[in-house]
Amino acid sequence: LYGDGARAVVVEPSEEESGLLSPHLGCDGRKVHIIEVPNSGTGGYRFRENYNIFDINFDGREIFKLAVKGMASEVKKVLADVGLQREDIDLIIPHQANLRIIESLASHLGVDMAKVMVNIDRYGNTSAATIPLALDEANRAGKLKEHDIIVLNAFGGGFTWASACLRW
Repeated sequence: LYGDGARAVVVEPSEEESGLLSPHLGCDGRKVHIIEVPNSGTGGYRFRENYNIFDINFDGREIFKLAVKGMASEVKKVLADVGLQREDIDLIIPHQANLRIIESLASHLGVDMAKVMVNIDRYGNTSAATIPLALDEANRAGKLKEHDIIVLNAFGGGFTWASACLRW
């Protein structure tokens, strides 16, 4: 289910009309209970007995519904910010948490899976590294061409999300 990976993306100035076109970040703290590790990190009480034994709150059905609906909404939002339509997308690179979520996202958007980068089947969920790994893999495989419209899209714990539309 979970893999391990790391990547970094280097962004540099360009005279070309390329790069980040529209970013969006969001959070709905009211949904924190559906995907969290209570009593952990800086919010944890580290002097309790068995501090290193964690509970995990994970409501899979609710996460699935909110992830698909939220990710689709975010894709539409970043495209609208720059006056683009889903037909303009050359590749969507979503967070690689669950193949069913990715397939449902494509279905909700009316985008063919051929335009969606998937590598969860090879690496598992690599958490924050999923999008940079998939971006690198797509680039190395020749799936990205100059001026392509790419949408990056993720969701996570606490109920947070991020989307970006960029021109390659």
